[in-house]
Amino acid sequence: MSEVSSSDLISTWSGQSEKLIRELFDHALTYTGMSVVFVDEIDSLCRIRSRAEDDSSRRVKTELLVQMQRLHNSENPTLLVYATNCPWELDSAFLRRGFEKRIFVGLPDLDSRVLLLKKFLSKTKIASDVNWEKIGETTEGYSGDDLRRLAREVAFHQFRKYKELHASQQENATASQAERIPVSAADFYEVLQSFSPSELHASQQENATASQAERIPVSAADFYEVLQSFSPSVSHISLQQYDDYKSS
Repeated sequence: MSEVSSSDLISTWSGQSEKLIRELFDHALTYTGMSVVFVDEIDSLCRIRSRAEDDSSRRVKTELLVQMQRLHNSENPTLLVYATNCPWELDSAFLRRGFEKRIFVGLPDLDSRVLLLKKFLSKTKIASDVNWEKIGETTEGYSGDDLRRLAREVAFHQFRKYKELHASQQENATASQAERIPVSAADFYEVLQSFSPSELHASQQENATASQAERIPVSAADFYEVLQSFSPSVSHISLQQYDDYKSS
């Protein structure tokens, strides 16, 4: 399987983009068995043509069409898969000649959202008060990437909360003890023997705190605190555009 993004095929050098496209298809045609070519964000390569379009963009479109036809004529079984978030922006020439089947992949349903969140947080301890179904219902309208970002933010939130609590407890305990004990010259020299530069010391403290925080489970409150300031990336306008495109 050959998997690339459209950005991997775009170059500022004249003729280089066409060469990269040819090499991609050459690679697929070298296989004697079944092969798959997957290109993400294909709209960047074959957007609807316009008068303002430059010659290099036209050449890229032409080369891609030529290679698609070459693949079609080949005896090697090759599956060509393109992905886009903006299907309405694709050039009609590609829709007629290159896309025999179109599959709409919508936003994840409730079960899928719960499954994704559990996967993204599989290495994080979760408290028993977390109701996955309720969390899943709260995240309706979230994309897979939204859920990934949410899981990361929840884990960071738990770490920050623990770090603040740990620092506060240490500060209070240290201040209370220090008030009763005088500092001597021996104290200075003993500390200096094991003292590290500030950056290294901060890094060591950070790692120790992170290790301790990993043992504290993420609670339902952590989820809901993060969700209050978190919003999905897919708007209702975008969803309407998909519905209109599917029905056209």
